[in-house]
Amino acid sequence: MKATIGQTIFLSVLLSALPLNSTFAQTSTPSFVENLEAANTGNAQAQCNVGRSYLEGKEATLNSSQAVYWFSESAAQGYAEAQYQLGNCLYTGLGAQQDKAQAAAWFQKAAEQGHAKAQNNIGLCYYQGSGVKRDYKKATEWFLKAAEQGIPSAQNNLGTCYIKGRGTSKDYGKALYWYRKAADQNDPEGLYNIAVCYDNGQGVSQDHHEAGVWFRKSADLGFEKAKEQLKLKRFQ
Repeated sequence: MKATIGQTIFLSVLLSALPLNSTFAQTSTPSFVENLEAANTGNAQAQCNVGRSYLEGKEATLNSSQAVYWFSESAAQGYAEAQYQLGNCLYTGLGAQQDKAQAAAWFQKAAEQGHAKAQNNIGLCYYQGSGVKRDYKKATEWFLKAAEQGIPSAQNNLGTCYIKGRGTSKDYGKALYWYRKAADQNDPEGLYNIAVCYDNGQGVSQDHHEAGVWFRKSADLGFEKAKEQLKLKRFQ
């Protein structure tokens, strides 16, 4: 059984702390109470921070509906991070009725402001036809923008477009280039996809031994597809 190139879906919620801007600068990270006070005065970044607190259940009781409310308030003011977070909630139906068309619209707005993860997400929407009409060319264009900003999932997705010739001409060399970019960040799917290229002879000379090396690297990071491949006789 030959391995097949996987495609990453990147719709996870960003949980890392948001940087402060000049309109909301303090000597330390604002507390939930401070964020809430600023949010009630209309500060977009504070509104997004409050939304994240409700989404994570940190400093505030877990409340996805309140998270969506505050993300919506912030997103309406054009705050890219909130637009991205709101898109995630609407795409998955977290705290609001699932609406992939609205999710795609918010991803698009954030992506147009240069938000890398939103660029990958709107690319996936176009690739899958989720909330928008399927368009592989647009998907590839958005994956490229996100990949150039270093998002491993986008680098894998772009590589897959080159492998399959969707939205662009087939080019195994370019596919391998982007898989390596993801693998350089120790991304398990990037490592896996390089293994598949060696196993199938795509962009490189076929080499089952080298494929096994890359599958093992991916498996060591817990990637289940890689673990399954290592059970095959030729890798033992």
